[in-house]
Amino acid sequence: MLLNVPSSSFLLHIYAARDDGYGTFPFTNLKLAINKSHAVLYDEQPVPNWLSGGSSFIGGMDATGPGGGGFIDINKAAISDISFFVSNSDQSVSNLGISNQPTMFGGANVYVFAAEAIFPEPGTDLAVALAAFLLGRRRR
Repeated sequence: MLLNVPSSSFLLHIYAARDDGYGTFPFTNLKLAINKSHAVLYDEQPVPNWLSGGSSFIGGMDATGPGGGGFIDINKAAISDISFFVSNSDQSVSNLGISNQPTMFGGANVYVFAAEAIFPEPGTDLAVALAAFLLGRRRR
């Protein structure tokens, strides 16, 4: 559970990796529970396999063999950045919770390394809206 939720809207980054899983369908999502004014909202994002080599927070890492035996030069192990937008402009979010949500029986495990909230600078929304308005007037 994440406490001390910011009093404005923010982007929550969760740095995580998913293992190979078990069974035929080893897919897993990261589930965010948002406790908001006596209701719970949910958002899910897929977590890539740690050996997918796709876009990531930290990529291009090497690994060791089973049981820690030996160095494997694979250059594709990664920790992914799973992002959630959390709207708290009405300041009704009391806390957040994250959990592993297998999409099928025998889903993979998700390992969370860190979480970080990114806030827009005060006035950024106003500056972007003003720029869009002025550009729109100029084009007419």
